[in-house]
Amino acid sequence: MISLTTHDDGSRSFAVKVITGAPRNALAGIDSGTLKVRLHAQPVEGKANEELCKFLAELLGVSKSRIEIHSGVKSRRKRIRVYGCDEERIFERLRSPQPTPNESC
Repeated sequence: MISLTTHDDGSRSFAVKVITGAPRNALAGIDSGTLKVRLHAQPVEGKANEELCKFLAELLGVSKSRIEIHSGVKSRRKRIRVYGCDEERIFERLRSPQPTPNESC
């Protein structure tokens, strides 16, 4: 299970390890509370970060503006902050690699 932190403003954050250069975007499991994500994009000019935010937004069923890289912008290990999505929903969506379309937080 991922390690999730709830903040005073109601947002939630969790750690992500990014693996770039994959054939397609996909969840790659959980290691010591950190979500591993494979991304097709290379870490050039912020493309991997942009793709990560888009991928997580689609997976969680929230708009891209609700996903923020809180720390680790230039690192493989990042801290992601999600606004407006409850804890149960995040756990549920990150356990299932194929989310049901049109379901949102």
